[in-house]
Amino acid sequence: MNYIINLFGTGIRYWNCELTIDVFNDMNQRIQKHNVRWEDMLFDLEILNHYGFEHWSKLSSKPANVGFLLEAQNRIEIKQESKLITRFKAIDLKTESTLFPLYRTVFDEELIADKADIKSFKLIQMEKGLIGKFKFQSEIFSIDQLAFTLSSIEKKQFLLQIKVEDRILGSSQEDNVITGGEVFFDKLY
Repeated sequence: MNYIINLFGTGIRYWNCELTIDVFNDMNQRIQKHNVRWEDMLFDLEILNHYGFEHWSKLSSKPANVGFLLEAQNRIEIKQESKLITRFKAIDLKTESTLFPLYRTVFDEELIADKADIKSFKLIQMEKGLIGKFKFQSEIFSIDQLAFTLSSIEKKQFLLQIKVEDRILGSSQEDNVITGGEVFFDKLY
């Protein structure tokens, strides 16, 4: 049988980025001189072109990651074809307030680590809408077949991936709007 998992609400798309120390220092001077934020600098294509980048996604050597924030207004629904099986809040994936876990979860922390002559950071784009639609097949479905990988950046906790019987599901559809951006460094200097 065919099953669908939909993630509705607020999510993040983030890139693990790196800048050389020289480019970082030059950008930092420009930020201080013009009194702008790192987000304004790194999401401005004109400024990025000046530094030799055609897009902010080119600041990373890896593709973007997508996370679904663990917030009360975000919801996860599981359907068999078009029949709703269950719907729950994303925050229910955190098991802090229950005696026994409701869902199988593992935590994978997102770390930022500088290297010699390289400044590492996370460039985050906030999104709202359908953050992901995941399809899978199973003869008999149980919620225990699903494993949710949770992660965090700074104080933002999110669902990073969903596994069905140790197979990572890939999103087949997204329909969202960009609502903002943020940058997180381990240390600025």
